[in-house]
Amino acid sequence: MFLQSIKNVNINFNALNEKGSFSSGDLVTGHVSFDLSKETNITLIEMAMAGKASVLWSTGGSGGRRRRRHRRHYAAELDFFKFKSVIAQRNSATGGAAKLQSGTHVYQFTCQLPLGDFPSTFHGVNGQILYTLTVSIHRPWHMSKDFVTELNFVNRINTNQPLLQAPLSGSNSMTLCCLWCVSGPIAMTVSVEKKAFIPGEAVKVICDFSNASSRTATPKV
Repeated sequence: MFLQSIKNVNINFNALNEKGSFSSGDLVTGHVSFDLSKETNITLIEMAMAGKASVLWSTGGSGGRRRRRHRRHYAAELDFFKFKSVIAQRNSATGGAAKLQSGTHVYQFTCQLPLGDFPSTFHGVNGQILYTLTVSIHRPWHMSKDFVTELNFVNRINTNQPLLQAPLSGSNSMTLCCLWCVSGPIAMTVSVEKKAFIPGEAVKVICDFSNASSRTATPKV
C-alpha cells in the first residue's frame, strides 16, 4: 500500500518574521520531505494554495421534541483564492512515471500569495478563516494522496486610518402580533467603538435593547 511505503511527510515554510506569518503578496518558500520504504513510481507532486472562510450555526430547537423539529441550520463558504503549481512531475525523457528510490526525498517549493484585502486567519466556534497549502502525490493507477498544512495569514492593514477608527452600529426591530392585536416593537441597536481590530484585541460591544411589547423578551449574544 502507498501509505505504508511513504512515511514522515513534512511541509515546512521558511519564516519571514518571528511570528512565522505571511501576508498578501508575500513570497512563500519552503520544502516538503517524506521517506519511502521502497522504490515507488510517482507521476506528479503538486501543491495547492487556498484561502477560504466558512460559517456554520444553528438556531432554535434547544428543548423538547417540538423545538428540535424547528431547529434550523445555516452554513456558507467563501473562497478568496486557490491556485496550483507543480513541485515535481513524471520523467520528461520517457514520459513515464519517475522511479523514486527508498529513502528520504526533499523537494523545494516557491509560490506568491495573491494581492488583495484578505482577512487574517481565524478560528471560532461558528466559523473559521483558513489558508492552507496542500501537497498531493500522484501514482499511476492510484488516487492521489493529499497532505495539508495551515498557513498563518495576517492582514497588515493600517487600523489607525480615520475611516477604520470611526464607530460602527446596526439596528433591527420586530413587531409581535396575534390576529388583530398588535403590540409595540422590540428593538435592538448594537455598536462597537471602531471598525477595525487586530488579533488579540478586546472588542467592547454595546447593546441597546428596548421592549415596548406585552411579551417578555430576553436578548442573546
